[in-house]
Amino acid sequence: MFSRKNILCIFKLLYGVGLQALRKLFMDINPTWSNQPFDAAGFDKGKMKLSKQEEISFNHGNINEWDFSLMTTVLLFSKSGALEISKRPGYKTALQELKKCRNKLLGHPSTQKMTDTDFNYFWPLLQNNFITLGADPDDIAEIKLQSGTYIILLYILFYKKQKTKLLNEKNKNSGLL
Repeated sequence: MFSRKNILCIFKLLYGVGLQALRKLFMDINPTWSNQPFDAAGFDKGKMKLSKQEEISFNHGNINEWDFSLMTTVLLFSKSGALEISKRPGYKTALQELKKCRNKLLGHPSTQKMTDTDFNYFWPLLQNNFITLGADPDDIAEIKLQSGTYIILLYILFYKKQKTKLLNEKNKNSGLL
């Protein structure tokens, strides 16, 4: 079965809790970073290869404006990122897997929906990789909890709308409207 809820959960995980965890990891590695252009100007890029747009964003220095791709690239390939990531078991693999999953699921999607089978495969994979990198498991769990609540609310609203429509039709047919 296909569901928009599935892809929305993945989106929130990657670009909410996940991106927040990547930014925190960057700041743990680069504690003096102050989100200013001079931070970027003096930063050793190591083996980073950036597109023109990524270069512009990077040079602004504000990591809160860096997207998922730029954050993972900086963590994997900058001199300080690569050195520190190599010292932490599982971090390099987690970052590579996250980048690969993000590209597959949201970078080049073929639909706005995701099957339950795909969701049940990718959610734990993404979740475990983000937890490896320091994301809070409770924040991740909250995403799924909120999505369940959202679905219930949609159902209630739909039910109320249908009930109101039926009542209006009944009243119209009985001459009350």
